[in-house]
Amino acid sequence: MENEGHFEQNLGDSKALTMELGTGTYEIQPGTSDKVTVVYRTGNTRGIGDIKVSLTTAAQKGLLKIGGAKNIDATIEIPKAMGLSVKLATGNMDVKGIEGDKEFDLGTGTVKVDMISPDQYADIDASVKVGEVDGGSLGHFYSVGGSSLRKRGPGKYNLYAHVKVGNVILYSRDGQ
Repeated sequence: MENEGHFEQNLGDSKALTMELGTGTYEIQPGTSDKVTVVYRTGNTRGIGDIKVSLTTAAQKGLLKIGGAKNIDATIEIPKAMGLSVKLATGNMDVKGIEGDKEFDLGTGTVKVDMISPDQYADIDASVKVGEVDGGSLGHFYSVGGSSLRKRGPGKYNLYAHVKVGNVILYSRDGQ
């Protein structure tokens, strides 16, 4: 049986958020406030009580930690304009509609990122050691020995996505 839990906390004056996520599947999207909201689920027979969620803030930076159980399925809402750094050992993440610098470090799995528009970025660096980098109109690369996509642009943000084994998928709503 699937269980569901909820976490919500104000980010204060934080302009950047780091996430350390336990094994699972995550959707990260803009919320409607300056809060971090997490709705989490698990099919784990040990139950929802094993999942631990915490948020600390200091010096305009936040740290969100989610862990304690395997196979977490969570939707995370953050402010639309937010620098974002995410570490995930194993799992998948889909990041939609967040404007700002982005950095993703994934051991095994897939990271899918809505760039909104590639022109927002000064630097895009996406790589995998084993797997695929699908940059949409920016290029598509597959390799067992590693593949990468690097692009410089006119924007003000940076996007870094690195996966050891798996995939990086970059797409944009404007078709670029």
